[in-house]
Amino acid sequence: MEVTLLTSRRKETLMALKVVTIIRIDGEAFETFMDSTLRVADKAIVDAIEAATTSVGGEQGTHSTKTISEVSGTGKKPYKQKGTGRARHGTLRGPQFRGGATMHGPKPRSHAIKLQKKVRRLGLKVALTARAAEGKLLVFEDLAVPSHKTKNIVNYVSLMENTKKVLLVDGGIIDNQLKLATRNLHYVNVLPSIGLNVYSILQHDTLVMTRDAVDKIVTRMHTPINR
Repeated sequence: MEVTLLTSRRKETLMALKVVTIIRIDGEAFETFMDSTLRVADKAIVDAIEAATTSVGGEQGTHSTKTISEVSGTGKKPYKQKGTGRARHGTLRGPQFRGGATMHGPKPRSHAIKLQKKVRRLGLKVALTARAAEGKLLVFEDLAVPSHKTKNIVNYVSLMENTKKVLLVDGGIIDNQLKLATRNLHYVNVLPSIGLNVYSILQHDTLVMTRDAVDKIVTRMHTPINR
């Protein structure tokens, strides 16, 4: 089965992945294992995933206007009800007056799009399949580094061909030395497996995962969804 997926403004044909290679930190392959075929979704579901994980027009949802109860001003009736020949008014804070309230204006709200768990799960499978089909999914035994020096990560990334941005995914809590070694590199980010999502995968051209992270992702995929 194959599907056309639009990523980075170009179409790529994806095939389900069956074999994943485990690699040591020095780049030497030493073990392969069979993984269950990753199912792929049609383009409509992929578009829904991308729409949900991309910021909606860059809007923060912090826009706000003042209602008639929030506008500063007196609450006194400006003039008597009858006998002036003018239109009756009970306040000068109304929307028809200068400096008055804004009616039905924007208030702070969230622009987030909520998707079903099964759709998010399927989108994660598609994103992982895409990276694997491109040869950009690497599985390491672990992400241990000899020290907290940034040059260690720079040397490792330099060994990867055609790599501009790397996402490191570990199975559990991120090692403190790894955090220190990567925090000064804008093209390297670190996530625990529980935080792995479609947006993060599509934002990085190379995905590096530990075996523990792969096991936890597979377990998450096979966990029944509570309804």
